[in-house]
Amino acid sequence: MSGFKINFRLQELDKVMPFGGEDSFWIHWYALTDGFLWIEAGEQTLYEYSEAAHGYFHGCPQYNDYQVARFVEDFTSKFKYVSESVPEWLFEKAEHIRQEAYEWKQYHIDDPDDVFDVFYDNEFSKLIEWHQKRSFDTLHLVDGPYISIVRCGDRLKFMWDSDCTTELGCSVWTAPNGLYEMKYCDFVSAATEFLNNFIEAMDRQVEAALIKDWGDISVDKKGLVNNHAENKIRYYDALSCLMNDKKSEDWSAVSDRYEKMCCELNK
Repeated sequence: MSGFKINFRLQELDKVMPFGGEDSFWIHWYALTDGFLWIEAGEQTLYEYSEAAHGYFHGCPQYNDYQVARFVEDFTSKFKYVSESVPEWLFEKAEHIRQEAYEWKQYHIDDPDDVFDVFYDNEFSKLIEWHQKRSFDTLHLVDGPYISIVRCGDRLKFMWDSDCTTELGCSVWTAPNGLYEMKYCDFVSAATEFLNNFIEAMDRQVEAALIKDWGDISVDKKGLVNNHAENKIRYYDALSCLMNDKKSEDWSAVSDRYEKMCCELNK
């Protein structure tokens, strides 16, 4: 057991939130993924609201309550980059480099605009682009965490960070930031299990939606079937990317920028 698991629970059909407003409501495939999501990473649980959040938001569910497909889209879109191994020296710095790069950008923030633009395009972006390709935000949530996934050979780091607090300084999450390291093969297994479970759950959700009488809510049932079939293909295609071991990044350019940053910041 790796200690890493992505969990979800779809809403019952009668509780699914339709889209639209006033006198026009509709249900599509995305709407049917309405549900809850949380991630176990060792002793921590990502996407779990804290006790402080319950008071701050005047009541909220225990876990991230949003269309699960939003996480699936963001998560699977990174697989083609996650599959590429980064150099060991960069892997060791993965949890700090985003903050260091931000400090470097602030160091140049008072440069003349034309100078700063050149720095941003040729220095900052070339240093941090590899990290951004392996990261995604969750701005669809209130103060959702920023998640990064980085591989080096048979090792992988799953990292997250959210600096949101209530007015009393308490985090809205039980685990506002963290890092969980695991074997790459265990990450692939966890991602595969999650996607298989999600697709099977959506098989049942779509099947039930096809026979349900939705009343005044508009449902394109043929569209549901087609969208589900298309999404299955896309998600399994994305999953197959984790099996690739490509090498395409120019790590020397990243190394050069990192050394330059350290010199300028006296690190």
